[in-house]
Amino acid sequence: MRSRRAHLLVLLLAVCFVAAACGVLSDAAPRDIPARDVPFDLVAAASPTDTPTAGGDSGQVFLVGPERLAAVGRQLSPRDDALVAISTLLLGPTQAEAAQGLRTAIPSGTRLLAADLKDGVLTIDLSKDFLVVQGSEQRTAVAQLVFTATGTPDVDSVL
Repeated sequence: MRSRRAHLLVLLLAVCFVAAACGVLSDAAPRDIPARDVPFDLVAAASPTDTPTAGGDSGQVFLVGPERLAAVGRQLSPRDDALVAISTLLLGPTQAEAAQGLRTAIPSGTRLLAADLKDGVLTIDLSKDFLVVQGSEQRTAVAQLVFTATGTPDVDSVL
């Protein structure tokens, strides 16, 4: 009986270790990622059809395509900042984008609670809804946020 409990405890610890290893690590401060480690292959090159053609200025948010992230044009003014871009991203794909096979890895219901931009570093705080995404989907969701935010003029990195 005692041996069985010990085996169960070891198995439980192993499962916890594997589950913890699948997530995105949290850093206390921004850090440079070597160019060889940046997953540029996740991002599809933007094409002229990615941006809206009618009515005002445009910006981009990044959605998940069949094989990689795709830049999708959205009606954003040059006066709009990263907060507007992130808020727009959190709305998810439009019906037309979803019909084209685009989706988001960011869980529905995720809200932007706070944001602070200082010296090119955008610190964002999202609702707990964001925490339900795990593993490679978590990496994709974080990439969506980072690429969308750093696509705005004032943001160099995201925390």
